[in-house]
Amino acid sequence: MSRRIKQRKRFFLAVEGESEQSFIKWIGRLADEQGLHVHLETRVIGGGGFSNLVSEAHRMRTVAARHGTPFRESFLVIDSDRAETGDWSTDRVRAHAKELGLIVCFQRPNHEGVILRMFRGNEMSIFSRSSVDHQIQAVWPNYQKGQNAEKIAQRYLVDDLIRMAKYDEDWKCLLKAIGLM
Repeated sequence: MSRRIKQRKRFFLAVEGESEQSFIKWIGRLADEQGLHVHLETRVIGGGGFSNLVSEAHRMRTVAARHGTPFRESFLVIDSDRAETGDWSTDRVRAHAKELGLIVCFQRPNHEGVILRMFRGNEMSIFSRSSVDHQIQAVWPNYQKGQNAEKIAQRYLVDDLIRMAKYDEDWKCLLKAIGLM
C-alpha cells in the first residue's frame, strides 16, 4: 500500500538580497512549525531600480514556474525607501507588478525597519531610512545586516511577526496567503 504525499502549496517570492532571503527562510520554518504545508520558493534579485526589480522578478518567476506545481501567489519583497531616489513611485511599482501577476510587499523603509518593527512596542512605528540603523542597534546591539534564519529565530517568535503584520497591509497580505494569519 502506497502512502500519498500531500502536495505543498507553492509560493514564489522574489527578494532584494540575502537578508530578505534569510527572513523568508525563517517564515517558512514558522509555517512548518504551525503545520502549514507550504513551499516558499525564494529568488534573490539583487540591486537596481524599481523597474529592473519588477522585470527581473517576473523573469525569475517565469523560469521557476516551468518546474513543479503552479504557484498559488507570487510576491516581490522590496524596500520602499528606493522610491526616494529611484526610477518609479511605489504606486507605479504596484501597478506594473500587478499586471505581471506579482504582489508587492514593501519593507518600510527597508528590511531593518521590518526587523525593528517586530520588537514589542514598535509594531505601529514609522522609521526613517536615516534613523533605522541607529535605532535597531539600540534594541539589538549585535545586529548585522544579513542575519541568517537561525539568528532571527533566536530573537523572534511567530507572534512578533504577526503582531507587526497586523499594522502592515503588505506583510498581512503575504502572511494571510501562506496561512500564518
